[in-house]
Amino acid sequence: MIRSKPGRTAGLRLIAGLLGCLIVVPVSGGPPGRSRQRSREEVTVTAVEVPVRVLLKGRPVRNLTADDFEVYENGVLQKLTHVEIVSKRIAALDTAPGEPYSRSRATRPRVFLVILNVYDYTDAVGEAVDYLFREVFRPGDRAILVSEAQALNVDAGQSSARAAEGLKAALANLKSLTTARTEKAFRDLRYEADQLIGVLEGTGGGSLDIHQAVNHFVDHYKTAWRDYCAQHLRPDAAFYESLVRRVGRTEGETWAICLQQRDMFPQMKNMARLDTDLRTWLESQIAPEQQVRARLVVSRMDELKREFNITKAVPTEALREIFLRAGVPFHLVLMRSPRLISDEDFELREVGQDYEDALKQISRATGGYLAFNNNALEALKEAADVEDYHYVLVYSGKPGRTPAKREIKVRVHREGVEVISLKNYVPPAPPSLVVSAVTVEKGTLSFAVSGCLMTGGNDGRHGRSEVRVTIYDRDGKTVFDQGKILEIAKRETRISLDPGVGRGDFFVAIRAIDLLANLEDTYSGPISF
Repeated sequence: MIRSKPGRTAGLRLIAGLLGCLIVVPVSGGPPGRSRQRSREEVTVTAVEVPVRVLLKGRPVRNLTADDFEVYENGVLQKLTHVEIVSKRIAALDTAPGEPYSRSRATRPRVFLVILNVYDYTDAVGEAVDYLFREVFRPGDRAILVSEAQALNVDAGQSSARAAEGLKAALANLKSLTTARTEKAFRDLRYEADQLIGVLEGTGGGSLDIHQAVNHFVDHYKTAWRDYCAQHLRPDAAFYESLVRRVGRTEGETWAICLQQRDMFPQMKNMARLDTDLRTWLESQIAPEQQVRARLVVSRMDELKREFNITKAVPTEALREIFLRAGVPFHLVLMRSPRLISDEDFELREVGQDYEDALKQISRATGGYLAFNNNALEALKEAADVEDYHYVLVYSGKPGRTPAKREIKVRVHREGVEVISLKNYVPPAPPSLVVSAVTVEKGTLSFAVSGCLMTGGNDGRHGRSEVRVTIYDRDGKTVFDQGKILEIAKRETRISLDPGVGRGDFFVAIRAIDLLANLEDTYSGPISF
């Protein structure tokens, strides 16, 4: 299920919820695999599916057959039972070249993962959101906004215009709150830096000596920086795997659209002065004992500089496999921010080339679109017309015990081609916990909890789930908070309660925890009694 990172879960979940225009809509549907069979306790894989992209000078090689491929699992050549050609794009399928699918696929609901790696909300982002909802969305489609390790799901029942306006308002408010929080953290750091400069120059710093001042500064900077990276720069592979697995339960297509702002690092403008003062102080340390203490200071500052190296911030291989396995193209739009950070003591710095390259690799491997374009609307229109053309190679696994690790390698009998394929096969996971079907009628709140892990016993199959319902008024005050552990005896359990909160508009958060599978799901959205 979708998990948030510990430490800031409750705060961000409440912030996101109180924006009042987002609602979690569980994605439902039948089994997605064309050759997979699933049961509640185990997954029986009748066939292994390996997505493969074959490129020649960056363009897809078309109309290959089974004779053109060799697939190896753990070094053993496998016999292909089927090769499927996949040609898809966000725009209408009837204009896609070489379309092998039935036109009926165009009526299936789609899921859009809109990933916003932006420091602040801008008009360019708003224009892209408008286009997505008003020009791309079809009835039944879903949108999941992914921002700062949170997954906010848009109610597909709303009109496209209302959904667009609601999402834009939510983004503007969310970014305003989180940007203000980041700026406060860096203002506190500025105070620590001023203290350190005062100690170095002999003009202040209170009772702190140079080593205490450096330790205060480095420790606080590392904390603020790590929080910032987790919020904006380090995608959590486990989070995305849970998210993609969940939306993969629909029979329609899933697309990822990542808007990546290149100006992401807030930096204190007095850092240059601090560096100069530190160098001056280090050069003044002559005595042996002073030099020893100076080396300790240098060591701590070097430790801080290493924190700023985000070369490995993106788990490229893990994310590549997640999106490849799920057949989700990763469209990437890299853009500059037209706005400056509001605090005059800070400035934005661009992310490094290695960081962008990591995201580019994911986009290229999954058949996504890549653009450097400050006009997000224009880029999104171009992405909608990009065709993802690839193959799905199918072979039957050998009967018997499934190996713990299944390394995949694909060869193509064509000269000069580039082969991009899944590197490790992971069996599809069974359906998991979902909170859904939330309704309010005559003062009664009702919802369903389904997908709990069920275990057998002498008294039949059963599971256990902890459910907590929290209701907030429009000012964010908690007006109802109640939890209960339920014994689950069937696939879906319907729960009804009268919270007694009176008439009006509220916000509800329903959190369910599968106590046997150690998974959770949270529904959050506006309700009216």
